[in-house]
Amino acid sequence: MMRPVFLSLLFVLGFSMVAFALPSWTIMVFMNADNDLEEAAIADFVEMVLAPLDSQLINVVVQLDRAPGYIGTIEGICDNWAGTLRFALSRFMAPVFVNAVQNLGEVNMGKSDALVDFVSWAIDNYPAQHYALIIWDHGDGWRKRGGGLNRAWKVAGYDQTDNDYLYMDEVQTALRILSNGGYRVDLIGFDACLMGMVEVAYELKDYASFMVASEDVIPGEGWRYDLILEELVSLLSNGVDVSPRELGKIIVKNYRETSGSTLSLIDLSRIDDVVSLLKELSSKLRNEISLAKLARARAQVFYDPSIIDLYSFVSYLAGWRSSSTELASSLCEAIRKAVVESYSSYENAHGLSIYFPERGEGAYDRFYDDSRHDFSSMTGWGEFIKTYLKETREVMSVGYGSFKIDGLVGNSEVEGALKLPSFDSFPFKAYFKNTKDALYVAFEVYDDTSLDVGDSIVIYIDSDGNASFPLDRNSCEGMLKISYDGNHWVAYFYPLWYDYSQYRVRFLDPSFCPEVEVKGGIREDGFLEVEVKIPIGSGRFPFKAGSTVGYYFQVYDGGSSSFIGEYPLLSSMGSEEQVPTIYIPARIEPLMYYALKLNPANGNGDDDEFVVSSGCTLGYKGSLSVLILLSFGWISLLGVRKR
Repeated sequence: MMRPVFLSLLFVLGFSMVAFALPSWTIMVFMNADNDLEEAAIADFVEMVLAPLDSQLINVVVQLDRAPGYIGTIEGICDNWAGTLRFALSRFMAPVFVNAVQNLGEVNMGKSDALVDFVSWAIDNYPAQHYALIIWDHGDGWRKRGGGLNRAWKVAGYDQTDNDYLYMDEVQTALRILSNGGYRVDLIGFDACLMGMVEVAYELKDYASFMVASEDVIPGEGWRYDLILEELVSLLSNGVDVSPRELGKIIVKNYRETSGSTLSLIDLSRIDDVVSLLKELSSKLRNEISLAKLARARAQVFYDPSIIDLYSFVSYLAGWRSSSTELASSLCEAIRKAVVESYSSYENAHGLSIYFPERGEGAYDRFYDDSRHDFSSMTGWGEFIKTYLKETREVMSVGYGSFKIDGLVGNSEVEGALKLPSFDSFPFKAYFKNTKDALYVAFEVYDDTSLDVGDSIVIYIDSDGNASFPLDRNSCEGMLKISYDGNHWVAYFYPLWYDYSQYRVRFLDPSFCPEVEVKGGIREDGFLEVEVKIPIGSGRFPFKAGSTVGYYFQVYDGGSSSFIGEYPLLSSMGSEEQVPTIYIPARIEPLMYYALKLNPANGNGDDDEFVVSSGCTLGYKGSLSVLILLSFGWISLLGVRKR
């Protein structure tokens, strides 16, 4: 009767000895340097192998994808190879071809399949008691800065050779596949910019225990791998059991030795509590927009100013007496519990950020609502932001009256008109009046001194003023393009509609608009003047005096083939977009603007409103306090890893 018990004890003992013999950690570095970060990747690789690596204590495995055309052979450091190699690191190992354990050729590191293959290979071949996955590359917020991305979903990497991005839904998909296959990651880290968001943590909460990421950009040197691994090996060699929580703390602590501004360790098991309270707060704040505006103004912002520190925002709400005070206090406590460790050079950054665009810093990004991510819909945070942007519009009054459409902007005509912008450094001015039957706009273009074929003005018209694109392709909202053809000024209208199946604004074929009166020419003191009369009340322009309407306009010089300017100023647009035509896809986002109020039909009442709005802070002296409702372009701010 004792034999089975004895055999069972031997089995348990043998299993325990095998488990004890396993290294404590396998650290997997998914290093996508198939881009302009190649040199930094080599530097970080060298940092790793400078540590006293001991395969009996830890495994460090790296999948390194390099790009041709950035760096070649660095004598004594690396040789010149492109493609993707896998390494099992040992001390003083060089990132040269012959030291690789596998040559994969070119791998698209922007695909979830590549991440699944790497992690499963690493765990199968280098088993340990704990597993950490580090995604090393460029990172962004929910937006982009400048060109490159044509979509704005959250990105954790870019593969230049394959022109592909590793989106957050792909990271989540990879971790789900791995988890279903029995591969569990204890800690996931992002050596990439702007990934320390509650939205990212929410994506990963079911597939890892802890997350290390930065609310702000990651500097050129990235993490201090030499110090991290040296401390980890030292502790393990002295018999200290380094848990996932403790490893995260080691990473954050040693980040202080870099020029980086923020890094935090997040307990992903606490994210459900944060998100549950945020859902309640989102609902309450839709009825407390003024309070939210005060808190948003005081919250910590980062390199991408549409990303704020969540705790700093909520703590201000908790400090004021309102219906959301108690809830905000509870959310502050939940964030404190979720953020295990946090380093910041900012006084008001506390470890978790969230998407919250402010006017002038970016319109609401429709991709935030993409069905592949359920954070926005589940928490209601997206709907709160939309409500916030609509209800914080500032309102200006437009003058009542008309212009004589002769192409000469007279002083008597513009007397009493609303003038935008109101300072002299801007390359053009615009004046607004309206009557019962028409909207009048006059332009003085100081940077155009000749009348040329191609001189153009483009105006977006939001006919119903709902700060949203129509879903009906038969809508009358769209772009009015006014151009000089060498003999006359002509107007064409491009109807727009929003295609949710493709997540983009589309436009239909333009139609000639003979009803729009336009004249313009060079005035005596040498610059271009243009006057426009847009009949309202029917047809393509169904709005009327007292309606709510949005617009954006830009001015183009056909003589020099150059973009003169726009109102409001959209800093996200590159030079290739600054042309007087409809963008493909049209880059317009209504929710970023404030309001402009046109007089009602009788000229002296306030029973009706005509609203156009904007919210951009112009990049000139001072800022524009009165701003306008729609624009070209979701402003995208890509927080790139800086070098």
